[in-house]
Amino acid sequence: NKWIAFHSNMKQISTELEEALSKGEHPITLNEYYSLHYLNETEGNILRMTDLSTKISLSLSATSRMLAKKDFLLLRTREVYV
Repeated sequence: NKWIAFHSNMKQISTELEEALSKGEHPITLNEYYSLHYLNETEGNILRMTDLSTKISLSLSATSRMLAKKDFLLLRTREVYV
């Protein structure tokens, strides 16, 4: 089935990206990377928490925990508000 093969490939790509991002000078998760990407795309680097959670396909509480756990936005950029 092509869909299963596609899903398997996407899972493998995500795993490899997650591994590569975790080995950098400033290790981050794939969801943190996507968060930075989407924030960078917005005017003023500002997104509502609900909009960000939708974009990265996490629940609102999971997004909040991710951001709070690492003081994520404060460590990586000083002008981003969620």
